Amino acid sequence: MTLADPKPEQVPEIRWSPAGSAPTPASSSLRELIGITGSLTRQLRQRCNGAFRLDLLGERRRAESQALVREVLMCCGDTPWVFAQTVIPETTLSANGWLAELGERPLGDTLFDRPNVSRSGLYVAQLVPGQRLYERALGDALTGERPDELWARRSVIRIVDAELSINEVFFPAAGRCPKD
Repeated sequence: MTLADPKPEQVPEIRWSPAGSAPTPASSSLRELIGITGSLTRQLRQRCNGAFRLDLLGERRRAESQALVREVLMCCGDTPWVFAQTVIPETTLSANGWLAELGERPLGDTLFDRPNVSRSGLYVAQLVPGQRLYERALGDALTGERPDELWARRSVIRIVDAELSINEVFFPAAGRCPKD
């Protein structure tokens, strides 16, 4: 920890608020992306003019909760737009084995085409340095100066009687195609 890093006791907890009553980012493109209720992947692909790329950062088993954690980075060319973290409980994996076989394919490309899929309400949060999700999202994704804040949303996806949760963290350049 450097002198500039916040001490753990100084890092506030993430405050998730329902999307309709949450503070919103100043950027109109970020506000639009955060409010998408269907496939975020499809929207990013459309806005990216053919340069969309998904990088699978990893999949790991969470021993304490018996869940698969999948983390991806969605980019437009070389510009990171969204970090997504999906937590899939073992019971959901058992009922939907295809979730464990996504590999480099985006979850959003297959999920919303399936019958009986619904999303809970969206919750939004403003992340700051030191919060675990902020730090996890940044990883090695951004070079240069770290932003003072990142915006995130979370929701629960229901597939028949099974659920999974998704946290999506939006980088400052999200929605703005570098080719524009």
